[in-house]
Amino acid sequence: MNRKKSYSELITAQHNNLKSKEAMLLDTLLQMIIDEALFNRKKQVLEEKINDSLDKRDYEAFMKHSESYRKLVATA
Repeated sequence: MNRKKSYSELITAQHNNLKSKEAMLLDTLLQMIIDEALFNRKKQVLEEKINDSLDKRDYEAFMKHSESYRKLVATA
């Protein structure tokens, strides 16, 4: 038997679907914020390591950290 949904049931279903879409959008937005914060922190740490290796005139460390920095920025 095919039972038709009442107006109340239709509105409730539509509201639940909208809440689900809003939750997905919020999850995506939060993930983007977290990713941006992690990227900025990794970039900052590498910049500090590069500057430190320049101050110490450590060529190998400078090259290592510069390469890591270059790869990080290229993926952004």
